[in-house]
Amino acid sequence: MGIVRRLGNRKDFKKQFDSFIMGAILCIILILKDKSGHILMVKRANTSHGLNKWNLPAGKVEKGETLEASCKREAKEEVNLDISNIKLFLSRIEKSTEQAGKVYDCNYFTADFKGEIKINEESSDFRWFTKEDLLKEDIVSGEIDVLEKLFSKATK
Repeated sequence: MGIVRRLGNRKDFKKQFDSFIMGAILCIILILKDKSGHILMVKRANTSHGLNKWNLPAGKVEKGETLEASCKREAKEEVNLDISNIKLFLSRIEKSTEQAGKVYDCNYFTADFKGEIKINEESSDFRWFTKEDLLKEDIVSGEIDVLEKLFSKATK
């Protein structure tokens, strides 16, 4: 179902293997939109990446974990939401602007969700962002252009 059916376990394994060979950290980033088209973002706290900046719920894929399982786990851990209908929006390699030498294999997913948002200790706040909000707030580098692509795709 979902990503496993589209990407297959072989591709999940290949993604993890390719990331390992490249020295990249395999991660997932969730783009969760409400019925009004606003994007859920969390303000980072107690972390070395993006401290006090807004970013999409995200996390590292654990060894042996499928991309779909990682998306579900991170959604539950970071914002207490159950997700379904998970779809790959964009994959790309990103170099860290905060940690020299770190490279990330970033996989952005959209998904439907249900539940009541409750953030964990990695975040100090959450908010629903409009396209206009992205220009006003301090967003983790690399995510603004992805969200601009998402918003421009939605208006076409």
